[in-house]
Amino acid sequence: IYVGAKWRGANAARNAGIERARAPIVTFLDSDDVYLPDRLDRTLSHFEKNPSLEVLISSFISVKGSRSTKCINRQALLDKSTLQR
Repeated sequence: IYVGAKWRGANAARNAGIERARAPIVTFLDSDDVYLPDRLDRTLSHFEKNPSLEVLISSFISVKGSRSTKCINRQALLDKSTLQR
């Protein structure tokens, strides 16, 4: 389902999506991003292996023109205090 919050920004759109969510897991994909083919399967496997997991932040590749930069979250998992920081 596509959810937006016209003229209110990305955070407002994410919050609107969370409020409307009916599934136990919510993911976001901004309009200028693309998921790699196995991204959702890999994400779900983390939640299946660790049922107490609340948040997972993925690694990504930033592409600007001909330049690409890998932004890797090696741990893939953040505890609450790290996320809040």
